[in-house]
Amino acid sequence: SSAVNLYGVTGGTSSNIVRETVSFDTIDTPSTHSSSGKATDGSGFILDEYSQGATFVNNIGFENGGSCIRLTNSSNSLLVNNTCYGNGKDPLALYNDEILYSDAASRTGASLINNAIVVTTTGKNAIGNATGVTQTNNVTNAPVSAFASVPGAANIDFNLTASATTL
Repeated sequence: SSAVNLYGVTGGTSSNIVRETVSFDTIDTPSTHSSSGKATDGSGFILDEYSQGATFVNNIGFENGGSCIRLTNSSNSLLVNNTCYGNGKDPLALYNDEILYSDAASRTGASLINNAIVVTTTGKNAIGNATGVTQTNNVTNAPVSAFASVPGAANIDFNLTASATTL
């Protein structure tokens, strides 16, 4: 129920590249929730279980049930120039910070560079569990006004406005 899931990939950041992909409105249904009734997927992008590196560059994730980008038990991720907007829509999702490093293995060799993150759901974090992740020039409180138009508008357009000087 997640849009893009790299599971058990090998080869590193130069071999596994997710580029210029849009993920929106993915969500776990009650039939796919765990036995506890909680959702474990519904994210936009996942580097999942025992993967050995991937690059996510110039992607957009918005209004997904889980995280925009989630990294689970997988090392050596490179996240560059991604836009995350208003994810974590499933109140039963266990993992729903905009970008979430689920565990220590996922923080190993991880870099997070030039990402724009808009949190629209109270109680959610822009970046979760990222201690030890190399972080450079991320905007974790990007204003809605930075974009030409956002979900809810007649035509969604994540191009930046002239006033988006922070981005």
